[in-house]
Amino acid sequence: MNPPVLAFNFLPVRFSADEFKGGLIEFESPEQLADLRAKLGDSHVVAKTRTSIACIPVQADSDVYGTPTTFRTRDHRSLTMRLVQEALLRSVLGWGYKVRRLRRHLIWLTR
Repeated sequence: MNPPVLAFNFLPVRFSADEFKGGLIEFESPEQLADLRAKLGDSHVVAKTRTSIACIPVQADSDVYGTPTTFRTRDHRSLTMRLVQEALLRSVLGWGYKVRRLRRHLIWLTR
């Protein structure tokens, strides 16, 4: 018997705040971005913005990495949605699922 397929096509989200804090680092190269993701991946969401790299702590005891910045959810929608995606992924992984494949907007999970 195949394991169940878990799919989300629509997920209503309500934010508990109009802004969130994080850090910004000047973008230099894709390798720099990959290195930061590897270094901070357990404690931060690391995402490319238009001209910088945002490092948003996702654990209460994590320090801000980079220049301290306040992000307004309505002004940084792409980054905000990246945080939602990461929160959902972390929750599902906490249920015992494993990532099989990870693409930009598609994540395959197995149990």
